[in-house]
Amino acid sequence: MCGIYGYVGYTATNETLLGIKKLEYRGYDSAGIAFYNNSFKLNDNIKNFTNNIKTFKNGFNIIKEEGEINKLEKIFNCLNPKSGIAIGHTRWATHGKPSVENAHPHYSENGNWIVVHNGIIENYLELKNTLTGTKFSSCTDTEVVAMLLSKHFNGNVMETIIKVCSMLIGSYALAIIYAPDPNKIYVAKLNSPCVVGYGKNFGVVCSDLNAVTKAEKLFVLNNHNFAV
Repeated sequence: MCGIYGYVGYTATNETLLGIKKLEYRGYDSAGIAFYNNSFKLNDNIKNFTNNIKTFKNGFNIIKEEGEINKLEKIFNCLNPKSGIAIGHTRWATHGKPSVENAHPHYSENGNWIVVHNGIIENYLELKNTLTGTKFSSCTDTEVVAMLLSKHFNGNVMETIIKVCSMLIGSYALAIIYAPDPNKIYVAKLNSPCVVGYGKNFGVVCSDLNAVTKAEKLFVLNNHNFAV
């Protein structure tokens, strides 16, 4: 069973890493975190982890690793990434073998949409067939969501997310970042657990109520609920 965690606020990368570590009990074969830091790509240490890191010109970066979370944590400890927004994921393979490529977060071709997902998109192959000419980098159902968001973007982020979610059959708790507005995490829920909350100067999203310990207010989302 996968797990998602996202955080907006000071030390978001550290909080998100701690968050996905609290989800270890759900079982996983890989893990990853996306975050915003437009100077991160200047760090020479990145060259030692070229297979684990994806950087975008828009300032967002993704670090993934196969296996135990402590392997991902070792990369973080070496690079010490800082950010005010991050989304993370622990994956249990359903589509595609355990690998860095198949680990979340997943992203659109232009890097503007970054997604973590708990659940299964049952009609992902049908949806994938509508994305002719799109270059995929994984074998997952989740990557299709990122590509659909890019294809159907109409200038309004939430309207686009609602439209894409209406196409999905199955289950999902989605945490989504839209890079041109790097201060928000967008959330959607259907048939997979998802909770959002806030405290002083921070917001949080998680797939497990018990993994959120600092929030002053928590909201357990119902099916077809969306949040920012």
